Amino acid sequence: MVGIITERDIRQHWGYLDSTKVDAAMTANPVTITSRDTAENAARLMLQHKIGGLPVVENGKLIGIVSTSDLLRALLNVVQAAEHIMDD
Repeated sequence: MVGIITERDIRQHWGYLDSTKVDAAMTANPVTITSRDTAENAARLMLQHKIGGLPVVENGKLIGIVSTSDLLRALLNVVQAAEHIMDD
């Protein structure tokens, strides 16, 4: 994986998209995680780097993307599970 294009990257080239090459707009060498990283680590990296998603890479190949929505969904699942345990 050599780069990623986000909405933020595209906004910087608004009005010139028809003449902008991908390698000029992309963020080269983006922050990545592996499938063995924790959701907590992903959240920390996203907050630290002020980004909304992390490519998941294994052996240099993209296998997925973790987004803010994914982490919020995981948090809600934990909260619901804790509430269920407290109700029992």
